[in-house]
Amino acid sequence: MAVRNRASRLPRGTADRGEAAVRKVDQGSMRKVGIGALHLLSLASIAGSLLLFLRGRKMEGIFMGLWPPTFEAISAVANRRQ
Repeated sequence: MAVRNRASRLPRGTADRGEAAVRKVDQGSMRKVGIGALHLLSLASIAGSLLLFLRGRKMEGIFMGLWPPTFEAISAVANRRQ
């Protein structure tokens, strides 16, 4: 028996509410600042990670350094073509 995800049960052309919300925030940021909110979060987490690491809080820095791929993945899913 094949397992179908929730998105496959939605009517054609209907977006997930979470994706729509993230897309709205990202596009609003794009209009105001010129760069998406999730890209800004990625850059901020990289800067924070470096700062923590250089101040000797290495484990916290490494942990924060794992966040940018997650933000970029969320951005990719929210901005995919329908």
